[in-house]
Amino acid sequence: MNSSASEWHISSTKQEAVYFGSERESDRLKADIYFSVPENGTYKNAVKLPYPVNTEYNDCDPLIALDESYLIFHSDRPGGFGDHDLYITFNKGNNKWTEPQNMGRDINTEGWEMAPGLSPDGKYLFFTRRKSWDTSEPSKIYWVSTKIIDSYK
Repeated sequence: MNSSASEWHISSTKQEAVYFGSERESDRLKADIYFSVPENGTYKNAVKLPYPVNTEYNDCDPLIALDESYLIFHSDRPGGFGDHDLYITFNKGNNKWTEPQNMGRDINTEGWEMAPGLSPDGKYLFFTRRKSWDTSEPSKIYWVSTKIIDSYK
């Protein structure tokens, strides 16, 4: 599963699939989202998620729902509110995903939104907000009800 590239922000499902960001196919310091499922108790081949999840832009920090029904990630793709926004996509099965939707002004600002996570009870979505990549201001953690996810279905 691992490569010699930078890899981070792992998220897992009830079925023990893992999703993570990696720069393994890039020399441009841009990440893509990969997943791996255990085979006889060992994680082996990581598979890159297809378009429209991964693009030529930086798509990273995946949060996969426990049941794999949705994926939230950050991206700097065009059309966002800031440098990096959170997007949500829904699983259509067979490694096919809906067109990612920007999570809007309730979540995103002109800065960086990244590192989504869920509370243990699944009621809250947490994420990190940073004013910009190059700032002396500290990042901060925010949270919203996961009921917001229903508005994107």
